[in-house]
Amino acid sequence: MHHLRPSIFAAFAVTLLLTTAVGCSQQPAEQPSLSDAQVRQFATKHRDEWLAKSASEDAAVLARSTIVLVEKQPQGWHITFKTPTGHSQATPEGIHDYYLHVYIKPSGELDRIVRGPDLLS
Repeated sequence: MHHLRPSIFAAFAVTLLLTTAVGCSQQPAEQPSLSDAQVRQFATKHRDEWLAKSASEDAAVLARSTIVLVEKQPQGWHITFKTPTGHSQATPEGIHDYYLHVYIKPSGELDRIVRGPDLLS
C-alpha cells in the first residue's frame, strides 16, 4: 500500500497535464491585429471590387472616394469612404456628399458593404 500512493500521484499528475494540453489546443488561436495601413488597403480593395461588380450609376463618383473614418469594432473594422461634391461656387446645385461603408472581419475579409446615406443640401 505504501507503493500505491506515488503511483496514484503520478497518474493524477499525468492526467492533469494531458487535460491541460488538450484544453489549450482546443481554444481558437487569436488572430494578429491588422495595422491601420492594412485595414485601409483591404477596405480600398473591397470597395474597388464591389464597384467593379456594381451597376450603380454612382459607381464613378464612389470610385473617387477617400477614407474619412477607420473604426475598430468588436467584430472587425468599419471604414467610411466619402466623395464630397458641390462644395464650390462652380456647383450651385448644392452639396451632395456620397458615402460608402465597408465592414471587414479581423482577418481582412469582407463582411459587408453598405451604400449611403448621402448628405444633401
